Amino acid sequence: MPWLSRQLGLSRSLTEVCVSVEVDEQRDHAAPSQTVRAEHVPLSDVIGAVGARWVMLGDPGSGKSTLLRRLAWDLTQRGDWLPVLLHAGELAAHDDLPSAVKAVWGKGAAEAVAAWPEARLLVLVDGLDEVGDPRAVQRAMLARAHDIGEATMIVAGRPEGYPEPWAGFGVLQIQPLADAEQEKLLVNLGVPPALIAAQLPRLRRDPRLREIVARPLLLTLAALVLIQDGMLPDKRVQLYERAVECLLHRGELNPSAPLDVVRAPDDTLAALVALAPSLLGMGPGPWPRAACVEALRAHKAILKRLAHTWPGDTARSFLEESTRTVGILVPQDRGRKYAFAHRTFGEYLASCALVSDRARQKEVARELEGRARAMGGGAGADGRPAPAGARRQHHRPAREGRGRCAPPPASGAGERRGAAPGDGARGAQAGGGVGDAAAPGPPEGDRGDPGLGEGSGGGGGPVGAGRAVHHLRP
Repeated sequence: MPWLSRQLGLSRSLTEVCVSVEVDEQRDHAAPSQTVRAEHVPLSDVIGAVGARWVMLGDPGSGKSTLLRRLAWDLTQRGDWLPVLLHAGELAAHDDLPSAVKAVWGKGAAEAVAAWPEARLLVLVDGLDEVGDPRAVQRAMLARAHDIGEATMIVAGRPEGYPEPWAGFGVLQIQPLADAEQEKLLVNLGVPPALIAAQLPRLRRDPRLREIVARPLLLTLAALVLIQDGMLPDKRVQLYERAVECLLHRGELNPSAPLDVVRAPDDTLAALVALAPSLLGMGPGPWPRAACVEALRAHKAILKRLAHTWPGDTARSFLEESTRTVGILVPQDRGRKYAFAHRTFGEYLASCALVSDRARQKEVARELEGRARAMGGGAGADGRPAPAGARRQHHRPAREGRGRCAPPPASGAGERRGAAPGDGARGAQAGGGVGDAAAPGPPEGDRGDPGLGEGSGGGGGPVGAGRAVHHLRP
């Protein structure tokens, strides 16, 4: 992640940090690992079929948002495609694509989309799982897909945002990082080769740590911690904890880092933990600066602590400085909005707040049970509703050691795939197309670019979940 490279004082360009990611076409909705044959093809070639429609699924931190941005950036440089990046919530909130583009990017962008040849228009939609009821989102996406005619459409999200197949859409599944790409990413992020040789085999062998090297976001955080500590903690939640500590204290760890030192790091962390549930409760973001300021002002005790370091308009001053120095909450739209550099940071911080609030834990458990019932979930193997305690236990925050909080369990740990924190940052970010006139290069972070919103077929055409398996590289 370029923002993380800057935080560490690394002189790394986008090209120097970039690694490849593989995407398989999914053969069977119920069995995503089942494939027919493998063929390495560029993603930009695969989307060449007129009117192609795809849902791209990936676990948290697998690189969905980044892959969309990288694709948009690459195609913009070619000049023969016009990519349009939108969040699923932005597209679903409007009756057609031009209205959504106008609302998000302005009248000029909408006119550019209207004038562009439909067959060379690429609509990239992120955050499928972040909007609400998956079936309502599905209906909205299918309606927009019908409206755009010969344009190509790729909708990305976590698996829980895609509970059933979509008519006319193929399915792509982002794969874990290949071994060679794992090593390349660590090298590109400045981890010494000797340290990689000593630590990477251990990470691959240990079932508790294997997930870290397979997901680009987690491996990027691992690079941050490895550079500082020379080794990694044994649990993923401890990796988040230590990575956040490194960001808060980076001035002490790396005095040559180009950004300002983080003042009052303990108070800063307390404020971010308090803010996270409030911001995530307002939707997927980015959030208007005024809304973020008011959310922070609502936490009176935290504001009082911050006032010692940021007197005057404390909430506004703190947000303006911390978004520059810490890099967890970042500015967008020339500072008019804020978003987490990656959704996983917001989820981790929110879980920390939840661990310390017993009343809120019970409230969340009831809310999740209600959602499960509304979506037909929460049933046992015999089809009858599972006991309330059994349903709750998958969502109860866990404590990891003294004073530590755990994000929701990882895939394979008693929760369906994709429900753990994280959503797709990678060592390479990309953007382009509509909304990127002010950006001199690819966007940075999951949703951190000031010009953009949010972090293919074989056989007989785009309606083809289940024909060829494609390993796609950006």
